[in-house]
Amino acid sequence: MNLLARLAFIAALPLLLAGCIELNARTDLLPDGRVKTHTEIAVKKDAVQAMLQMYAEASGKPGKKSKAPKPTFASVCTKDLSTLMAEGGTQPKSKTKTKTAAKPEVTPPATTTVASERGDFSVCTLSETYTDPIPQYAAAIKKAGIPADMAKMEVLPTGDGYRYGGALRFADVMAADPTFKPAERGEMALMMALIPKDVTISMTVNGTRVENTNGTISADGKSVSWTIPLHQLVDLSPDAKPIEFKADVYFK
Repeated sequence: MNLLARLAFIAALPLLLAGCIELNARTDLLPDGRVKTHTEIAVKKDAVQAMLQMYAEASGKPGKKSKAPKPTFASVCTKDLSTLMAEGGTQPKSKTKTKTAAKPEVTPPATTTVASERGDFSVCTLSETYTDPIPQYAAAIKKAGIPADMAKMEVLPTGDGYRYGGALRFADVMAADPTFKPAERGEMALMMALIPKDVTISMTVNGTRVENTNGTISADGKSVSWTIPLHQLVDLSPDAKPIEFKADVYFK
């Protein structure tokens, strides 16, 4: 996990403990086979300032006054979250300097971040458009340091939908992360164990029809969703249970 990801988690942890954050992920399958994803982080307005203060303290150098402008919810959303997603969640940066940046094997999805408000929440929404979903999805999973067998996506034999499946175990992802020292991993495990069991993240995939799923299908049969306890998702204990999900979702 890179430095920015760690700082974001440190800043958000107290809000997670207090139930001041909502996490939602939505995937829309378009009729032409393209895929749009929307990752939403909603923070209660009365907790935003506390989050920004913690974020500033976590990113600053001890004993030195930062000359950088104070972070705002919009700046953290549109700048830092975009940087975090662009760098990848767990892959360490290369120290090798090159004159020209290597061209990625797969064109990354187009990405936008928008800060908004909804009722008592300040909302940050990261949207990505996948024009070539299968290779782009595989590249994104690899970039995040997640083993391919933990989160799969493939075209259905009929060619008019996608098959999702996997068994995500965050403990295995973190164990393979070379940037984490054993002591730091232990500290993170203790912090993550404090997350209340009622804090969840919702995941939804929208299409035209859903089959062969272990999720909850909507009344109209066009979408499937999973509600996952966050403490289970980020469980770093040796006996952590994987989060299993599967679904065949059609886009036409």
